[in-house]
Amino acid sequence: KFFVISQNSIKIFLIFIMFLAVFLSGALHIFAAEVSISSPATVMAGESLKVMVNANTDGAIINSIEIVMDYDESKLTFSGYEDQNAVVKVWIEPPYPKEGKIYFSGIIPGGVSGLYDAKKKGLSPIPLVSLIFQAKTEGSTYFSFESSKILKNDGLGTPLPHTEFSTEVIIKHNPAFIEPLTEPVASEEAPKAFPTFWLIILIISGLLGYKLLKLRT
Repeated sequence: KFFVISQNSIKIFLIFIMFLAVFLSGALHIFAAEVSISSPATVMAGESLKVMVNANTDGAIINSIEIVMDYDESKLTFSGYEDQNAVVKVWIEPPYPKEGKIYFSGIIPGGVSGLYDAKKKGLSPIPLVSLIFQAKTEGSTYFSFESSKILKNDGLGTPLPHTEFSTEVIIKHNPAFIEPLTEPVASEEAPKAFPTFWLIILIISGLLGYKLLKLRT
């Protein structure tokens, strides 16, 4: 049997395809913006590790961020941050750790859409802040985003839709590094002080005994 396709069916199918293409292209454009984490792929236990948080705004001008990052505090210790080569200069909350997360939020005065890269002849991702960690113990660990908010510099504070990307770091064994103890070492119990009451009784008894001895002699 042969199926006959009417012209109306072909028109409906073509309209559907066009609508789907427009929808997908719009979705891809919206989520072309992203936040990512760049770091060395490996680090030795006991060494410092710098992690850069970047934003690719897809050409949109942004002026503020609010980010919560996850990290494994059993393998890493947060040591601080640097913003010399970053664009966030006014901190609402400078980076601080709490229960395996790093919280920070800040403002970019005047807004920025990217940094010009002469090699690429275009805009490169925006360095937001550099976080510093110390590797404690060997193994695989991840940095990821718990949440991230990027606001456009449009006078309305419109959120910029974006994609979040995590990264993995391998901490290698370092024979020269002694892993810090996780539990405090119990200190020796201090000798108990001689009770003051019994010390007074002892002194009085000694004086009375001395006087009685003199009276007998």
